[in-house]
Amino acid sequence: ATHGVTEMGVALTLNAGQPISGMALAMIPAPTISGHTYFPNGEPLAAAVVQAYRWRYTPFGRRMKIVKTALTDDSGEYRLFRLTFGEYIVSASYSHRSQRSALNGRQLSANVPDPDEGYTTVFYGGAASASEAQVVRVAPGLDAGGLNIILSDTPRFSIRGQVVSAVPLPPDLKIAFVPEGSDLNLDPSNFISASADGTFEVTGVSPGSYLMLAFGGHLSTPLVPVHVGNSNVEKLSIPLAPAITVNGRVSIEGAIRPNLAGTNLAGVKIGLVRRSREIEQRIEVFAGGDGAFTLPDVGPGEYDVLVERVPSGTYTRSIRYGGRDVLSDAVRIGIDPNDSLDVSLSPMTGTVEGHVSERVDVPSPGVQVVLVPEVRLRRRPDRYIVGLTDVSGNFQLTGVPPGQYTAFAFEQIEPEAYYAFAYDPSVSARFADRAASVNLNQGNVTRLELKAIPSAETAGGFR
Repeated sequence: ATHGVTEMGVALTLNAGQPISGMALAMIPAPTISGHTYFPNGEPLAAAVVQAYRWRYTPFGRRMKIVKTALTDDSGEYRLFRLTFGEYIVSASYSHRSQRSALNGRQLSANVPDPDEGYTTVFYGGAASASEAQVVRVAPGLDAGGLNIILSDTPRFSIRGQVVSAVPLPPDLKIAFVPEGSDLNLDPSNFISASADGTFEVTGVSPGSYLMLAFGGHLSTPLVPVHVGNSNVEKLSIPLAPAITVNGRVSIEGAIRPNLAGTNLAGVKIGLVRRSREIEQRIEVFAGGDGAFTLPDVGPGEYDVLVERVPSGTYTRSIRYGGRDVLSDAVRIGIDPNDSLDVSLSPMTGTVEGHVSERVDVPSPGVQVVLVPEVRLRRRPDRYIVGLTDVSGNFQLTGVPPGQYTAFAFEQIEPEAYYAFAYDPSVSARFADRAASVNLNQGNVTRLELKAIPSAETAGGFR
C-alpha cells in the first residue's frame, strides 16, 4: 500500500493444500511529518532540504538511513509523507551540496535565492548532530505537525586541496567527505567533485573534525583526517595509490557428509566492510564453483570479513588472512598485498528448540527468537540466529554453529535491532531477566523455555 500501513501482524499455520479465506487487513492512513524552516533571523526559508532518517542496525553500530527528502516551498513549509510508524530524526540544511543531492538533476527556478556559503545542517530540537537531536515519534493518534527548524548562523570555512597520484587520475574519481563520529554514512550529499587535475573545494564547513576518502578506477586512499579550526584549510593533499587485489578461497573442511563432497560453492558471497563508523564501504564478490574468489580494488585500511549464502547446513568456522585468524578480528589490508584470504566452512552444526510464553500456560505465537553470540563474535552477522514461534509458541532453530549464545524472545522489534547487543552493553542488562544461556555442542539439540519480551519495551528500538 502506498497511502496506508498495517499494524502488527498475526501468526498463521498453513498446511499443504489448505485454502485460507476471509482474511482482512485493516489499513490506517500513513503518517506525515510537517513544519517550517526559517533563516536565523526568523524569515521563512525556501528550497531548504529537509530529511527524515531512521536508525538502521548493523553489527558494526547504528547507522542513519535517509527515508524521505523534501524541499521547502516559498513559505518555508515542508511535508514528509507516506511514512511508516516509528521514531525519526529530522534535519534541515541549506547549501549547494544538499540541494544538488535532493534535486537529482532537476533545476530550481531562477527566482530562488542562491545559498552562497549556505548553512550547516540543523537537526530538530536545534541540535548540531543526530545523537543530540529530539526524536520525532509518529503513531496512530499522534500529531507530527508543527516541527519547525531554525538554521544557525555559525562560522563557516572552506577546505581546498588536491588529489594527487603518480598515474593519471581516473575519470570516475569520487571524494567522500563526512564529519568524524557521524552515523549518517555515505548519502549523495557526502560526495564532492574534483576537477580534471584533482583540485577540489568544500565550502560552508563548520569547525570540527572530518574524514575524507578518495577512490576510483583501480586507485584508492586510506581515510584522511581533516581538522577545521577557525580558518580555511589550504593545500590539503590526498595521495591516491593503486588499490589492492585480495585473492582467496572457500572450502568445506572434511566434507564428511556425502552430500557435501564436491559441493559447488558458486553461490557463496564474500565481502569486506571497512571498519569505519563514518564510511561503510563494501567490496563484495561471489566465489567460483571451486571456491576461489578475487576482491578487486580494495583500499588500504581495516575491514570486517562477511561470508554469506553458504551451503545449507554449514557455517563459517574459520577465516584466515595471511595465516592469521581473523574470524573475530579485523583484516588489515595493505601490510602485505600478497596475503590470501581463506574461509573454511563446517557442516558440524546443532539445533536449538523450545517454547515461548507470555506467562504460565499462555503461548506466544509469532514471536522473534534470537540467539546472540558470545561477545567476541558479535560483529559477525552470520552468528546471530533468528526464527519465529508457531501458533503454539514453539520454535526450532537448525544449522546453529556450535558455541555460546544468549537467547531472547521479542514480541516485536525493529528490523535487525538485535545487532545492538554488539555495541551497547545496556541492552543486555535491560533484558537479562528474560535471557537464557545456551552452550551448544556440534550435533547436539538444546531445549529452552523463554518468556516473551513485550513490544511495549522495545517500541522505538533499543536506545
